[in-house]
This record gives sequence, structure tokens and C-alpha cells, in this order.
Amino acid sequence: MSTAPWSVIDIFDDVNDKLNAFHLIFDDILDSYAPIKEVKIRSRPNPCITEEIRALMKMRDYWRKLARKTNDPLAWAGYKNFKREVRRELRFAEQEYAETQIRNNPNNMGCIWKTIRSFIPKKSVNRKSYSKEDKLVANKFNEYFTSIGQNTIEKIQSLANECNYNVTQSSFVPRWYPLSQQFTFRTAECSEIEQVVNSMATGKAPGNDKIPLRVIKDCLPAILPTLTSIVNNSLTSGVFPSMWKAAEVIPIHKQSDYEKPENNRPISLLPILSKICERTALNQFMPYLVLNERLSTNQSGNKMWHSTETSLIYTTDKILGAIDQKETTAMVLLDMSKAFDSISHKTMLYKLQDIGASTSAIDWFRSYLANRTQVVRVNTKISDPLPLTSGVPQGSILGPMLFGVYVNDLPSTPKHCLVESYVDDTKLYMSFQPHDSGNIVAALNEDLVSIRNWCFENGLLLNPNKTKLIIYGSRQMTAKIPEFRLTLLGKDLEPSETVKDLGVNFDKNLTFNEHIIKTVSSCMSALGQIGRVKHAFRKDILIMIINSLVFSKLYYCSSVWANTTDTNIKRLQGVQNYAARIVCNIRKYDHVSPALKSLKWIPVKSHLYLRDAVMAFKCMTGLSPEYLSNKFISRGSISGRATRNSQKLNIPLCKSATGQRSFYYRIVSIWNAISPTLKLSQCVSSFKRNLKLDLLKKFLS
Repeated sequence: MSTAPWSVIDIFDDVNDKLNAFHLIFDDILDSYAPIKEVKIRSRPNPCITEEIRALMKMRDYWRKLARKTNDPLAWAGYKNFKREVRRELRFAEQEYAETQIRNNPNNMGCIWKTIRSFIPKKSVNRKSYSKEDKLVANKFNEYFTSIGQNTIEKIQSLANECNYNVTQSSFVPRWYPLSQQFTFRTAECSEIEQVVNSMATGKAPGNDKIPLRVIKDCLPAILPTLTSIVNNSLTSGVFPSMWKAAEVIPIHKQSDYEKPENNRPISLLPILSKICERTALNQFMPYLVLNERLSTNQSGNKMWHSTETSLIYTTDKILGAIDQKETTAMVLLDMSKAFDSISHKTMLYKLQDIGASTSAIDWFRSYLANRTQVVRVNTKISDPLPLTSGVPQGSILGPMLFGVYVNDLPSTPKHCLVESYVDDTKLYMSFQPHDSGNIVAALNEDLVSIRNWCFENGLLLNPNKTKLIIYGSRQMTAKIPEFRLTLLGKDLEPSETVKDLGVNFDKNLTFNEHIIKTVSSCMSALGQIGRVKHAFRKDILIMIINSLVFSKLYYCSSVWANTTDTNIKRLQGVQNYAARIVCNIRKYDHVSPALKSLKWIPVKSHLYLRDAVMAFKCMTGLSPEYLSNKFISRGSISGRATRNSQKLNIPLCKSATGQRSFYYRIVSIWNAISPTLKLSQCVSSFKRNLKLDLLKKFLS
């Protein structure tokens, strides 16, 4: 690679010519030294079997054949010895293979599960077979996926006519900024491109050029200057190369009949080089948006220090605060159909101008969105290419950010309700006294009409069948509410007992019973599968697997529901106990405390306290969203006097035990009790490590 004539590429001014020249040189070298070959595999080979094991298996089979032929006791003994030797070597090889796979992909859940399931005995699973030829199926799927945008526009127009609404799609007027305040792409340094490439996960599937990221990383020292030149040429010229706009779509089955296109999710496989360019653009654009506060504070998706957990903490505290004031809260969780696929490119460019993108930057985004094509792959057959006239590709780097920009003005649409969004998950909510429910129904319906009209104008389709309504409150207050019914696109929305919001199951009284029960069931099922193949993993790898696949699920968004009952905490503790029995190989009725102590696993209740304390540290050190950190006020800032407790947080006043369940109240109590030494920790990892050591010492003693 280092001896290739990369300097030839600098002769060209057009980015498409540069990229074509790059591929001519790069692909020619790969075809010479690492050509792509099609190999027909009759059965999937066992990756654990080495030449030494294969030789042992050959000897085992020889002695088995001899023993059956002669029935000689010595021959049977020889066969049994070789059989044990093969089993022992296979066990060691499986452990080594599993350790390599998991250590190389510690954060890749799919790879970890694939490794685990490879050791579970099962019947061979054939690839999906369709009633028609794969090529015809691929064309059918592609026609459906590429027509989603146009079909959505037709559905919106039909619904708008039914609602007597005139869709203009020209009502949005972008704001104007002086040139000094507009965003413009700059050229990137080689070190930036190198960092982007090294930060990308190696296991990502390649696009239609079939160049995997592993090859690019191996060749990076030789191609880095050329790659940087191509990316910079694209950003400064406002042209996104045509070769990078061709996607290969893999249909991922969601539900029901997999032969129907609507039951599949299209995932776009894009060229790795295009993702490098996209990541470079995103790394420049996002800091500008954050620094200049161009994104809505009600949108928590794709922002630094924001997460599903912080978003849910904020809304849950609002609900608990309302319950403390003897109010109930009505919440509508909106569902948008095919949101990413139906974005209007024209409207998208207006929205980019509205947040400060310069003319040259908008030209680049226009080139990025325009003239895209895609093919669909079904098994080994590829469909004919078709153009994409709307949407952003799912699987792209810029897609989530662009969608966030597209819906940036949505939270300002309602007049009465509060709005919170996480990418395409949006919810409206409003607190009220039960006797005022009639006025609230009218206000919510008015805001739903405003949201509906906004979606009409922006080409997004609301799905009333999946939109949920729930009324939060105490048992006494919710019982006082008369019939409560809303209307969206002609469908009545009636209150649900439970809803799922950003992966957490909420019930109307915020007990989180259903969430805990479902989480425990899912974790126990995962542990059952892990337990079946624990022989294939060393102890440290087994712990890593359980941390990745079980405990990450067990503690998901724990600061939202850590205020649940002791009964639910005991259910969660049962999951940790089962995991300890698997790792330490102890029986069901043996005492589990020695195992937990030997593993140095603090109890679930202590772990929930630790996670709350870490979130408190983030809030106090500016590593959390402002909507959380701005709530905490020191006593000294209120009294204006310097006392020994002036640095402690002011304790909020709550009328009931429900108010004390809020994240705000819990965090104040936790932070005030933490030692001053811990509070002075330099970073989150240091704080977490030291606090965990303190909790572990208490547990072990």
C-alpha cells in the first residue's frame, strides 16, 4: 500500500474523480493480494477445531472402527482414551475461542450473544426461503421501501382532506443569522480522520464496495493523507460523492409473515468511507449547535450528557411532584410511522438554515440527501437499483442528528402541554386537579390538533393505533377522575394501565411493578442460556458476559425506578444471586452470600445507591443536562451566610412520601451524606471506584 501512486489522486479537482481514482488503486491492490472469492459451504465449520484436534479425532475414529471390528478390549480402551482427549482439547479450544471473541468485542451485544449461542446444541437453521425467486422478492421489497415517502405523502393528504385541513408545506420560515454566526465546514487534519477511523467498531458490516473497516484500519498509515484529502474536498466543495450515496439494504424481520415487506425493517449498509466523512461532518456540526444553543432543550436525543435515563428522570420527577401536590398527570406518547423514511428533503434544508447552517454547508447537505439510490439484498440476490426521493438512510451517522433538526420546532407547537422528545419518541403531558379534567381534555385535544397539523405540514405520519394515553396519580386521585378520552385522527384514545416509554414500563401509580417483573423475567431467561454454556468460558469471561448481557439490562435507567418497593428490590436481588450461582458453580439451595463476597459483588440495593450517587456527582460537576443540574441549590446561596452546612444542598419540601420518592429529593439526601473527600474526586470513574470500595468494605464486614 505504501508504494502505491497515491499522489496521482491530487491531480483531480472533482471529489468524484478523486474517489474513483482512489478505488482504482485501492481495489486493484486488494484484488491482487486479498481477492474476494465465493466458496460454497456445505456445513458451517467449527471455528474451535485446530489441526491438532483434527488429528486426534482421526485417531479416535480409527480406534472406534478397530474396536467395532475386532471387539478387542484393548482397542475399546484406546478408543475411550482418545475420546476423552478429544473432548478435553475441544473444551480448551472452545474456551480460548470464546475468550478471543468476547475480549475483541466487549461492547458488541450481538457478537457476545452469537458466541454464546454457538455453544448451545440446536438444529441447523436454514436460510429463509421465499415462495418466489429471491431476485423477484428483492425487487418487491425495494419497490416498497423506496415508495414509503410517496405513500406517506398520499396518506397525509388523504387524512388532511378528511380533517378539512389544507396542507401547504410552505408555512415554515427559517430564521436568518449574520455570516459571523453561521456554520461552515472547515478542513480536517489527518489526526482527526485517524481518530474517527480508530473510534469506529471493527465489526460493522461493509457497504456495496465490500471493503471492511478492518482492512481500512490496517491500511490507514498508507492511505490516511489521501483519505483526508478526499473528505476535505467533499466538505469544502459542497459535494458528497455519488459512489457513497448507493446503499445496500438488508430487510430485518420484525413480526408476522417475513415475506411481506411491511413486516421488515430496512437497514442500510453504507460504504465505510462514507461513514468516515459523515462522522467528520458531525464532529464539526454538533459542537456548533450545542455552543450556540440552536437545538431545543426539550430534545434529549443525540446530545452530550443526555440519555434516555436523564429524559425519563425529568418527566418522572414532574409527575411525582404533581402527585405530591395532589394532582394527576395526563400523558400522550405519540407514535410516528416510518418517520426516518418520510422526511422531506426540501423541508430538511429549510430546517438546517433555521439553525444556522451557511449556504455552503446547506449545499453539502443538499448533495448528501439528493440522488440517493438503494438495492435490497435477499440471501445472495440483489435487486435492481431504485432512487430515494425522501428520508435519511437508517444506519447512517448523520441520520439521527438530521431527524433531531427536522423535529426541532415540534416542542414549541403545543400551547398548553409540556413536551419532551428523545429522537422520534415524543410525549405531551399536563398536570391537573381531578375536578378540572373536562378543561384538560379540551386543552389536550387542542394541542393534539396542533401536533397533527405540524405533522401534516412536515410530511410525518402519526399512528393513532400505537399512540398511548396514560393518567398518572395516586390511587385515590385517579379514582376521582371521570371518563377521560382524547381524539387523534378520528380515533379515541383511552387511558392505559401501563405504557412503555424509552424501554421502561410505567404503570399509572408509578410503582414500577410491571417493569421489575418483566426485567427479572428477561434477565433470568438470559442467565438460563448462559448457564447452559458456562463450561465454555473461564470465570473472568463469564463475569464479563453477565455484566454485558444481564446486569446492563437489570440496571437500565435505574435512577428512574430506584424508588420502587423493597419487594421489587428482592426480586432484582434474586437475579444477582442466580448469576453468582452460575459463576461460582454452586447449587440452588446453597447459601449465596459467600459467593457474592468472593465475587466482590455489592447487593442490588447498594448498587442502586451507587448509580444514584454517580448521577448526583454528574449533576454537581456539570456532566448532566441543565434541566437536571440547575435544580440543585446550595443552602449558602439561599441564606447568603457562610456556615458549616452552607455547601450542602437545600432539601426540597415535600408534602408526602410520594414527593420524597423523586430523583431530586433522593439525590439531595445522597449528596449531603457523601464525605467531602469523595465529593472532591477528579472524575466520574474515580468517584465511582472510591464509593464502590466503601460500599464493598461495608458489605464484606
